[in-house]
Amino acid sequence: MTRSINLLTALCILGLAGCTRTEDDAARHESREQPKLPPQTQQAPVRPPAPFDLGGPCGSPGVSRGLALTGRREEELRKNERWDELIDGAKQDVRSNCSIPFRWQKLFTVLVSGHRYEDAVKVAAETTRRGFPFPHAVLANADAAFLASDAFKLSEIGTAYAIRESEDRQNLRLAEERLSKMEPKYRPANPYRSIGACPFECCTYREWTTKSAVRLQDAIDSGTIIADIPARTRVQASTGEVRVEPRPYAVLANHGVLKAGEVIFFLDNLGEGHVNYWYEGKLNPDLGLDDGLFSYTTKGCNANAASRWGDPCWLHELQPDKTFLNEWWVSIRTSNGKVGWVLNTGQFENADACG
Repeated sequence: MTRSINLLTALCILGLAGCTRTEDDAARHESREQPKLPPQTQQAPVRPPAPFDLGGPCGSPGVSRGLALTGRREEELRKNERWDELIDGAKQDVRSNCSIPFRWQKLFTVLVSGHRYEDAVKVAAETTRRGFPFPHAVLANADAAFLASDAFKLSEIGTAYAIRESEDRQNLRLAEERLSKMEPKYRPANPYRSIGACPFECCTYREWTTKSAVRLQDAIDSGTIIADIPARTRVQASTGEVRVEPRPYAVLANHGVLKAGEVIFFLDNLGEGHVNYWYEGKLNPDLGLDDGLFSYTTKGCNANAASRWGDPCWLHELQPDKTFLNEWWVSIRTSNGKVGWVLNTGQFENADACG
């Protein structure tokens, strides 16, 4: 009888142990199925913009005042790192007409150069409050140390910048991929030849004067010299041909018919911000834009353009470090009737009808 009780007890114990192991196994299995999530990363608080002290009230609209910070003066102060004087001059120029966005941009640039990052952030916020926020490209072209500073990154301006920068980089990658896979039929000729082109505003074919000696060849590609023309000689420039290597640009935002992530090629320059261009296998199709394409590039973007077109700087050069072919050949007739071609590298004067 005692042995039966002991056996029963042992079986119960074994059974309980078995149940315990089953529960433990289930718990371990559940733990593998549902791993613990890492704690959420807390975002640093965004600092609200603080007002910026211009050092005095804005001047009356319509009153003309001379610039305190001329180009030469600014260059001198920068060279000697006299930042306080430079900043005071930039403030004075803004105060004289607070409605000119580019003056605010110059003040911003001076503050960044002088490592007054907190004040630079305030200026960027102030332009937003006044209704003409800096284009993203203006901020992107700022000093890298400023963009990496807590003063900028923890501000509202810095937070918005980070979001836009992420979008731009994604669209830039899409454009790079599109360019690498582009079929030849969608690319312009390389080199692209613009026959009869005169490549700047007010460029005119007429009587020119040589500034230095010129060697005239019988054709663009021949290299055969037919005449040597000395300096200070009058010649007749009759026509020309511009040869360029197409320069690809990435579209960073939707504008007109252009869509973010696409590629457009700049060809020869026409002057005043205009170029011949190539898009989707066509020369100069209507893009639904208000101005020349150079007005929309990120390089040299300025705040004045933003006051007219919102944020206009959304065309980014895809190969900025590459040297692209850009040649201007001119057909010349000499006084004794010889006609030939010369590569124009600046050895003539009187080509500019506006000069």
